Amino acid sequence: MKHYFTILAFVLSFSAFAQQTENSSDLFKRHELRLNTLYAPFGAVNVDYEYLLAEKSGLGVRGNFSFRKDDEFNWSLSAYYRRYFFSKKPGSGFYIEGFAQGTEYGFQNFRSPTTTTAYNLGFGVGLGYKVLIDDKWTIEAGIGLGKNLFDTGDNKEIARAVIGIGYRF
Repeated sequence: MKHYFTILAFVLSFSAFAQQTENSSDLFKRHELRLNTLYAPFGAVNVDYEYLLAEKSGLGVRGNFSFRKDDEFNWSLSAYYRRYFFSKKPGSGFYIEGFAQGTEYGFQNFRSPTTTTAYNLGFGVGLGYKVLIDDKWTIEAGIGLGKNLFDTGDNKEIARAVIGIGYRF
């Protein structure tokens, strides 16, 4: 009989801990959609989604698409991990990130009138600052630098800049 009470107490302690964990995860909004306004005048759209793992860290995906036909750059897709510092609000303050980026370039072949498509994969780091307003709006400014793994002409480095506006839900 003592064994039954011991097992019951053990199971109830886990369910009480699980309940506490669920309630603590609802304390702040974890999803964020962001638009990088810096690339719009150049004919490109940069959309960002970030999921906050905890108050000081997040995972994200970024897509960048060019609509200019005269540009070598077609699109890129990035995944990143961010760590936030020096802020009391979740997912805001100074940050440093590590990212991996896949890119498609279109090159004009000078020997024939066709365009050659090349793909690349690169890794880099970024840093910036994000402000959280009213627990739902964000403003972000940042830069990032990296290196492509494959030689595709002039596209050996990755450079990115962000002036973004986001919505957290």
